[in-house]
Amino acid sequence: MTVPGPDAAADLFGLLLTFAGTAVGDVWEARMVIEPPAVRMLASSATAVELEELDEELAHLRSVFDDPPAFSSAGARFHIKLVELSGNRTLAAVIGMLSEIVERELTKTLADKGPETDTIRKANKRAMRGYEKIVEVIRSGDGERAEQAWREHMQSARRYLNNSKDEARVVDLLY
Repeated sequence: MTVPGPDAAADLFGLLLTFAGTAVGDVWEARMVIEPPAVRMLASSATAVELEELDEELAHLRSVFDDPPAFSSAGARFHIKLVELSGNRTLAAVIGMLSEIVERELTKTLADKGPETDTIRKANKRAMRGYEKIVEVIRSGDGERAEQAWREHMQSARRYLNNSKDEARVVDLLY
């Protein structure tokens, strides 16, 4: 039997958020509460196999770096992978749903800004450096430092991706 992933529930969950008038910034805030502590858990207990999985994710990100839409999707997958590898299945399911919603919002942002702009390239370079840094910190086993590094990465990404108008916009998955 195939078990559906969080993306299967994201449609219904996103619809609930839309009808509740939930702002995009609220979804980001939820991710900020979940992801950094999950990264701390991962750094404190990462196995060689898990580190290898992160290295594979980095290799994939590098391979799609010059394709902004593909890089955006791979970046979303990297966020999910970090939480999955923390070992908490509930957090992984929740972050999977939230990431699906955010990825759909990012697709809109890319369409509005255009995927081939210097702004997007610079942001992707910053993101890639953040991904490489977090794997390095996780590899060191320093959970506290990993949590702080991931929080800073997410805050930086949030500032870039959302201006104040976007933060207040209601999640809209009815398109």
